[in-house]
Amino acid sequence: QEASLKKNMAATLLQVVVVVVTWLLQASPGSEAKSEGCSLPTWSPQWSMRASTYGYCYGSCPLDALFNQSSSGLWGGIVGVDHYYTHQGMPCKNGKPNEFQQQDEFANATKSRFPNARVLEYRITDAVPYDPIVHDKMISDPDYFIRWHGTGPTGLNNGSICLAYGPEHKTGLPGDNCSWPIIAAAYDWSKPEVRQWYIETIIYPTLNVADGAWMDGDGPDNGCWMCSGSYDLPNLPKPYPALNATEITAFEQGESLVRETARKYLISKGGYEYGCIDFDSNTPNVHNMTQQQCVETIVDIANRTNPTQMIGLFGGRTGTSWPSGGAYSPASAAVAVATFLLTRGPYWLFVLPKSDTIDKNTAGLLLSDFGAAKGKLTVDGAKVTRSYEQGDVVLDCSTKQVTFPTSL
Repeated sequence: QEASLKKNMAATLLQVVVVVVTWLLQASPGSEAKSEGCSLPTWSPQWSMRASTYGYCYGSCPLDALFNQSSSGLWGGIVGVDHYYTHQGMPCKNGKPNEFQQQDEFANATKSRFPNARVLEYRITDAVPYDPIVHDKMISDPDYFIRWHGTGPTGLNNGSICLAYGPEHKTGLPGDNCSWPIIAAAYDWSKPEVRQWYIETIIYPTLNVADGAWMDGDGPDNGCWMCSGSYDLPNLPKPYPALNATEITAFEQGESLVRETARKYLISKGGYEYGCIDFDSNTPNVHNMTQQQCVETIVDIANRTNPTQMIGLFGGRTGTSWPSGGAYSPASAAVAVATFLLTRGPYWLFVLPKSDTIDKNTAGLLLSDFGAAKGKLTVDGAKVTRSYEQGDVVLDCSTKQVTFPTSL
């Protein structure tokens, strides 16, 4: 009996270790996702700055600044839109939130201003019922969601759908006039039919008027990782999670498969998913570097490659802080843009500021078009040069003076 007890204790300990290691390897809530299912876009390379920028609309939207600088709708890059920017489908109309409709409306409005823009609509891999599609599924097919069925560590077994805890997870407020509480649940990703339903019902429609999805994961504001146990497992309060260690693993594998399938589908249809952009929010700005550091840094950036993802420089998935605290500022924007043009590959992106106010000079550079690159950069002492169809881009690493082709 003692031997059997020790064996069971060892098995239990191993199970705990597996879960903890899995947790440690998870990205933090809302962090940049892994790149399963990614490949480069099917569209032709875009070499102009106006078509090679990435922005994100959250509290503010950089597209407003670019539209104010150019009413002709020159901009044609990629933009993601947060569900907070569309107010998470609220206030409710006739008691119903309409998040997906508001995402479509944002896409239509953006394309009316910028016909060449590529819009990635917000989707989340948690079951947030801020759209009737999700709420109705919770009513009609509760087995599509994680339920309290007695397998979790506390054995809670009342059959109800597990819901997130804490007031921060309740996004529908009394003034929003919603007929049901907007509280996150978790899809049961271990089930193939759930994954298929999500792909067909939640992901496919992002190509109706937009150009793909911005797929968020578990987040501290509306995620439901406490039900699945896929994040912060050691610190979850009772009775969470609703799953045991084996089920947690199946959940995580299923969610990974959903992302992979969604990305492959979107890319095959000419769309994209933001998780397939390899962001570098800490791109070194050579503005204050020595001559040698400047040259070496630019050459190093130019040597970067990623065969399965676009590369995003000078900011992260939600943009770069502005006018200070980010990867570049109004004073150093010209050097950052020059660095990008000197080093970039055919599917690279320059990340826009987190602001709806951008100075005229910076906006002019972000909306520029010098044609396609005619070759790679060359170094002659302090000067780094790259030829474009409209002329040369030159950065003097000694003085930090930048020369662009005269036509912006």
